[in-house]
Amino acid sequence: MNFVITNVVIFSIILIVIPTVIMKSMLNKKITYTQMWAPGEFGIEKADTLNLKSSDNYNVEVFVVEADTPKCAIICLTGMQNPSVSIYYGHSKMFLDQSYSCFMTEVRGHGGSDGDKICVGYQEWRDVEAVTNYIKSQPKYKDVPIVIMGVSMGGVVAINSTGLNNDIDGLISLSAFSSWEDIFCDNMSHSAPSIWVTMERPFINLVSAFKYGVNSWSVSPKEMIKELNNRPALIMHTKEDNQVGYSNFERIINNAPQGVETFVRDNNNHFFVTDFINPQNDTEYCERINDFINRVIESGARN
Repeated sequence: MNFVITNVVIFSIILIVIPTVIMKSMLNKKITYTQMWAPGEFGIEKADTLNLKSSDNYNVEVFVVEADTPKCAIICLTGMQNPSVSIYYGHSKMFLDQSYSCFMTEVRGHGGSDGDKICVGYQEWRDVEAVTNYIKSQPKYKDVPIVIMGVSMGGVVAINSTGLNNDIDGLISLSAFSSWEDIFCDNMSHSAPSIWVTMERPFINLVSAFKYGVNSWSVSPKEMIKELNNRPALIMHTKEDNQVGYSNFERIINNAPQGVETFVRDNNNHFFVTDFINPQNDTEYCERINDFINRVIESGARN
C-alpha cells in the first residue's frame, strides 16, 4: 500500500513539474520588439501615445489614432511574442477613413508596458479595462460604442475582456486559442501519448491558477464567450492554422451564444488576413470587419 501511495505522489509531482518548467521557460520573459511600425508609413498625420494605469498598478502603453468625431472606438491587441501592436497602424488608417478611433494596446509584459511575464489571457483584461476606463472618461466618446479586436493571444484577451468588462460593446477575435490548457495539450499531443496528455490537463490548470492567481478553469475564451450577454461578436479562424489549431475555434463556437458571427478560410494563415500590415489589400476581410463595426454602431452603445 505504501508503495502505491509513494508512486502516486511521485507521478503527481512529475505531472506538476512538466507544465511548471515549460511555462517558466516560455512565459517568464519580457517581450521587446526589433521591428516597430510608424504612423507615417501609412499616411497617418497624427498619432499619440498614452500611458495608462491598470487597476493592479501596471503601466499600459497605448498607441492612439483618433478620429475628430469618432463613430466607434476600437481597441486592438496582438499576439504572445510578435509582432508589436504597432502593426495595427495599417488597420488604424482603414478605421480612421471610417471615422473610427483606434487604441493599439501593448498588454503587460510587452513593449513599453510594465511586466516581466506573459499572462496568456489571464490578467491582460485589466490592461484593457484601463483603456476602456480612459475612453469612457473622454467627452468625445460619450455614447460611442467600444469594439475590441485581437489576433492570436490578442484574440484570447479580447474574448476574456469582453466577458469581464461590460464597457465593451462588440468583439472581433482572430485565431484565438480556446484555453491555455487546450493549446498546451494540443502541442503536447504531438510528442506524448494521449493518456499522458489527458492526465496532464488538470495539472496545467493547477499550475496556471498558482502562477496567475486566477480561476484558470473559468477565465478562458471557451468559457468567457458565454458571457456576451447579447453583444455582437465576430470570430475568425483558418482551417489549417498551424499555430492555433482549428479545434480551438470549434471549442469556442460550441460554447458561443446563438447569433455569434463566424468567418472561416481554407488556408493556414495564422493572422487570417492576407496582408496584416496593409489590410486594405484584402477586400473581403475589410468588408467583413467594417460591416460588423457598422452593425455595432447602428445597434447603439449599451452603456
